Amino acid sequence: MAFQNSIDVEIVDITIRKPDGSRKESIKDLCTGFEVIESIVSPMITGLLSVSDSTNFYNTYPITGGEIITVEIKTSFKDENRIHELSISGISTRVAKEKLQAYVLKLVSEEGLINETIQVKKPLIGNPKDITTRLLKEVIGTTKDVWTEPSLFEIYMLPNRMRPFDLISKFLNKCVPKKKSSTTTATVTSQKDETTQAINGSAGFFFWETYRGYMFFSVDSLCDTTEESIFENEQLKSEPHGPYVQTAANVEGVEKRNILRDWTFVSETDIMSSFRMGKYCSKVVFFNLSTGSYEELEIDYQDNFDNMVHLGTQDKVDVVPNFIIGKETSLTSRPTRIKSHVLDHETFFNEPQPADYEESDNENANRYSDFAKQFTLQSIVRYDSLRNQQAICTIPGNPWMTAGDKFIVELANKAPDVVKKQQLVDEESSGMYLIKEVTHNYMFSEGKSGTMITTVRLMRDTYGSGTASPRDE
Repeated sequence: MAFQNSIDVEIVDITIRKPDGSRKESIKDLCTGFEVIESIVSPMITGLLSVSDSTNFYNTYPITGGEIITVEIKTSFKDENRIHELSISGISTRVAKEKLQAYVLKLVSEEGLINETIQVKKPLIGNPKDITTRLLKEVIGTTKDVWTEPSLFEIYMLPNRMRPFDLISKFLNKCVPKKKSSTTTATVTSQKDETTQAINGSAGFFFWETYRGYMFFSVDSLCDTTEESIFENEQLKSEPHGPYVQTAANVEGVEKRNILRDWTFVSETDIMSSFRMGKYCSKVVFFNLSTGSYEELEIDYQDNFDNMVHLGTQDKVDVVPNFIIGKETSLTSRPTRIKSHVLDHETFFNEPQPADYEESDNENANRYSDFAKQFTLQSIVRYDSLRNQQAICTIPGNPWMTAGDKFIVELANKAPDVVKKQQLVDEESSGMYLIKEVTHNYMFSEGKSGTMITTVRLMRDTYGSGTASPRDE
């Protein structure tokens, strides 16, 4: 089939089958729309399938939940067909009128259903990457690929009958990227002349599912855009999508599939929220149950900026100036959030020497020590930094675009015509973004065989064009 428009797709087939394979039917002619969602903050793919049923298929099949829906799509992007396979988790908005029923099938990855039925009992011991793989492969039993990145520290965790996905989400903020990590402290003096300890480093991982499989990677890995990446795993080295251009559809030399249909900045530089979250500067109080020691540690985003990997070209943190008694100060250098944490190194350590890795020989220290100093504040700052600039846009459907990929955009300069002639592109807001969430929306009743629109939710931690457009080279 030849595709005439950038949003055209061909619906090859849509089938429904029982989990045991006992019955399989094609429901292509009954479906009116399909939506599938991937997000880096969700451990499963979700979807919705709209059905207009004039054959009483709902009752004669019948649909009871757990059935597997397979949607096969052909597009102009690749010769390979795109296949979505999800399980029915529920039925909503069912309306019956005369001989017609209309309803929506709520879909989720099969592993999402299995996860709800499992309670983990055995202790989780080892590197989080290995624990994640074991939970997915051995406990849930997935046959999909699992791609992971090692964390700097190992953990010992009692699951307390929690579900596998809940357990993974519980240690995401405790994971520290193994490369380019800093755990040193130094004495600093705050604006109130109080001596405290400064703590550095980067922490925080994401766990999510895409059509490539399950992903477990650090925030720094997702933000790394350098050619000689020290973070990026092979499975993250997908070509960035774009550049997507904010221009008219009839401009020569611009690929129609790479034209932004619309663009909206959802949030930019939310200082009040960042103050409350402690993004710019925060303090944590540690009390060690075993030794009785008390510490106060402080992290400053501005001082810690170079320890993190960034998407944009901005090379420093924008400060919030303030004048007190004629003297200029910065509000972003004052702790705006204070947390407390009780340290416990001894629970899983039976040797006579101290279990604290800082107070004993590294070879004899507890390998499962409480490394809260290395992630408590660092992960808060890292996660919140990604909220610095958030946008949502729609583009001609690209079914191979997935959560966690990079997205390059060229936004038109909104300056007066005199300035715009010199600089056509908004260099501050253009550049590379991280795809937080992608929604593929198929409409089967439109076009010759169907159309597709992709909605992309983007985020990044710094401003500036992080990469040059091929058309600018």
